[in-house]
Amino acid sequence: MAIVDSLVPLVDIQSTPDERRIPIDRVGVRKVKYPMHLLEKGGGLQHTVGEFTLTVDLPQEFKGTHMSRFLEVLGEHNHDVSAETIPDILAKLRERLKAQTSHLDVRFTYFREKAAPVTGKHPLRPLEIGVGVVVVDALVVLHLDLVARDV
Repeated sequence: MAIVDSLVPLVDIQSTPDERRIPIDRVGVRKVKYPMHLLEKGGGLQHTVGEFTLTVDLPQEFKGTHMSRFLEVLGEHNHDVSAETIPDILAKLRERLKAQTSHLDVRFTYFREKAAPVTGKHPLRPLEIGVGVVVVDALVVLHLDLVARDV
């Protein structure tokens, strides 16, 4: 008998019905570091690393969710995470995890030139930025938790 023949199939517990029928507002992953890019005013790209929180609602009929799906969806964008691709990421999360609502929060450092008051030189200054996006059904809601502060 081959080893493969003797394997017992694993039951997908997360997808089995939950008799308690308790919906959960947000389940997901946080503090996921992933490369991203931003379009600059002059048309260039600025590459940075974002710290992501990705969540979905858990419908009352499910016991749990597959945490690896969050990272799979992020990885499908092959380092092309930007303001333009975030709505697609959230739509894929909703579809793949059978959720009605999906959330993405990201914090990252953005560098910009700022003239020094005395010398007039333009050194790069880091700004810490936080952005949040929610998709409810097919409606995309951008909530800018724009925490832009000099570091």
